[in-house]
Amino acid sequence: MNNVSPHNVTQLLHNQSDQEALTCLYEIFYPEFHRQAEKWLRHWSADVQLQPTMIVDDVFLKLQAQKQMDWEDRDQFRKWAAQVMRHLLIDFYRRKKADKRGGAITLAPLEEGQDVARETPREISELHDALQELERIDPLKAKVVELKYFGGLTNEEVAQVLGKSTEQVKYLWKLAKGWLAEALRGGDPNGH
Repeated sequence: MNNVSPHNVTQLLHNQSDQEALTCLYEIFYPEFHRQAEKWLRHWSADVQLQPTMIVDDVFLKLQAQKQMDWEDRDQFRKWAAQVMRHLLIDFYRRKKADKRGGAITLAPLEEGQDVARETPREISELHDALQELERIDPLKAKVVELKYFGGLTNEEVAQVLGKSTEQVKYLWKLAKGWLAEALRGGDPNGH
């Protein structure tokens, strides 16, 4: 089963409780997830004892624990994995590196193709908080940000995952960036 094509991912996801299927999924997705985790961790301080492999392994441990997940396809799994990795990083940061002093955040504006790894853990934590608020108000825009910014997907990949056109994704990305920029500046992004 080691020669399984990525096109058979849905079948493997339906059999995720089978160790052989889980091993194949790991082999298929490990390189992609590891590259993204590496980007995130590259610029964090050297005393952060978190490795990309640990992040990927945690994603697959959570997958193994998902007994009742009815996966539609590979894209649904990628969405789920991006969300899991985001939460793993934020949880780790909040446990180990929370800045007790407070103060202003200077998160650089979200840009097309921006590498999330350029941000400090604290900035990512603040973005996470703002993104949770956006998720409550507009889940689709929040999902676009999560997939592009935390998942490292291109506009075309996000469009495929969400079943939208590339132009719709670009428009949602633009709106979400504006909303988040205002929220991170401490303003009212909802115009109230």
